[in-house]
Amino acid sequence: MDFQRLQCEIKYDGKSLESNEMDINELAPALLSFGESMTKISRFINPSKNAVCNVKVRAFNKGSFISDLVIETIQTNPEVVGGALTGLGAAGVKILYDLFIEVVKIKLFKKNNKDIKIEQNFNGQTTLINGDVTITVPHHAFEIDRQGILDRELRTIVEPLKEDSIEKLEFRTKTRSDECLITQEQKEFFYQEEDIRLMTVSTQGYIENMHKKYRTFGLVSGKTKIPCYIPAEEHISAFSKLFDASLVKITGEAEVDENNKIIKIKVTSGEIIQDTLFAKNEESDLSE
Repeated sequence: MDFQRLQCEIKYDGKSLESNEMDINELAPALLSFGESMTKISRFINPSKNAVCNVKVRAFNKGSFISDLVIETIQTNPEVVGGALTGLGAAGVKILYDLFIEVVKIKLFKKNNKDIKIEQNFNGQTTLINGDVTITVPHHAFEIDRQGILDRELRTIVEPLKEDSIEKLEFRTKTRSDECLITQEQKEFFYQEEDIRLMTVSTQGYIENMHKKYRTFGLVSGKTKIPCYIPAEEHISAFSKLFDASLVKITGEAEVDENNKIIKIKVTSGEIIQDTLFAKNEESDLSE
């Protein structure tokens, strides 16, 4: 395996966070959506590498939610320089993060400026123009926004701003020179008209990247990883036995799009379909 890592921060701020507490039902989906955004950008840049981006939480700073995240890009071909970002150099994870920030900036610019003209440059950049106001972004970021690739994830990330007492959302790396700010008044810039439906689902797969403290995990089913979170009203101890199993079935309330594709699952129950130890014993029997 080959790993590339970048430490960054996401910070929700407002009066209700002065106690250093935040509702897990708002925090967990935002964290999952940020990680999914990194994976989607990576696969957009080079879909053939099928890389997965994990987001790991190091620690909270006082008054910060979420903060001290580590974006980790993993690919299975260590001989490829840059992994999923072939040709983009060793700073591949930073490129993913920068493209995410550029997409956010495009959303803010487009909603603040109604009559926009687009100019494609020859250096891989795209310029958005509204009179004397312009913004120049990488063409990858422009296409990600135009195709709506991150729309659902961004909507979930800004969702906590619907609370009157959560006033702003900031993104930045440890250099603190690349800060990007979304205010409460701008949250509507990230909402879409699409109809997201809720339905009860049961789906099988295996669990990876479980964050017990933040009650989130990914359910890998085939080539798809479904973001899942355990709501505050559920006891996490009831799910602990599932984390080391080879195959599990998760039941819960899912958000699905118009094609019935699952966006994320609010987990209500789970059961083991195949235990890891049982699977290993079977392999041993077959080898004898």
